[in-house]
Parts: sequence; structure tokens; C-alpha cells
Amino acid sequence: MDKLDTILQHPRDQITEIIKRIYNAGLTTTSGGNISIKDSEGNIWVTPTAIDKGTLQRKDIVCVKPDGTISGHYKPSVL
Repeated sequence: MDKLDTILQHPRDQITEIIKRIYNAGLTTTSGGNISIKDSEGNIWVTPTAIDKGTLQRKDIVCVKPDGTISGHYKPSVL
């Protein structure tokens, strides 16, 4: 993947791709490690807490809005 592909990807897709690489390289455990991305609107996209990072999917990524509102199915990991 080149830099342009990363820029055009949604933060959910970027996070799932990055955590997959980290997990497959053995650099994190199933529930360890956190990744977050802040977008241009101030939203913070973050991996969920206590979810197996080896099976993480796009729909699992949590969004924390600038006002603190959380959008997603899971609790976000520490920001």
C-alpha cells in the first residue's frame, strides 16, 4: 500500500489494516494494543477495549466525537 491509498481510506479501514499487521507480526496479544486516528473533523477513531485484535473488523472500530459522544458497539480503548 502506498501513502495515497492510506490517505484515501476511511479511518476504520486504516485501523483494521494496521492492527492486523501488528497482530500478525506478533507485536500484540489478542486483547492488547490500541490504535487511534484523529480525522479532520476532530473525531477520534479508536480500537475497542477487550476485543480480540486478531478478529477486529471495520464495524468494531469506535468513534469518539469532539463533544465526547461515543458511536459504536463497544467501549473505546484508552485514548
